Order: sequence, then structure tokens, then C-alpha cells
Amino acid sequence: MLEDLIKEKKACCGEYQAAKKEMIEYNNAKQNVDRLLGITYLQEKSREKEHGFINEKLNRKLS
Repeated sequence: MLEDLIKEKKACCGEYQAAKKEMIEYNNAKQNVDRLLGITYLQEKSREKEHGFINEKLNRKLS
């Protein structure tokens, strides 16, 4: 029983490490593309706020 739990834990840790590595690679690629396109962090945050504002307006209209 304990051995099964240890194997399961190791498998989960391996999956976590692989997912973490993929996320880091994704974020690095995204930052590189943003840098090439000239999108700054502040512009991205502003765009996210605008999308949130638009979604709020749509939700109010639909309610």
C-alpha cells in the first residue's frame, strides 16, 4: 500500500515537473513574440482591462 502511494506520488511529481517546464517554455515564447511585436507589459494589462470592461458591459446587457 505504501509503495503504491510512493509510486503515485512520484508519477504526480513527474507530471507536475513536465507541466511546469511546458509553461515556462510557453511564457518564454510569448514574451519573445510580444517583444518582437513591441507589446509592453503595460499595454497588455491595459488590453486585459479593456476586454474585462467590454465583457462586463455585455453581461449587463444580457441580464
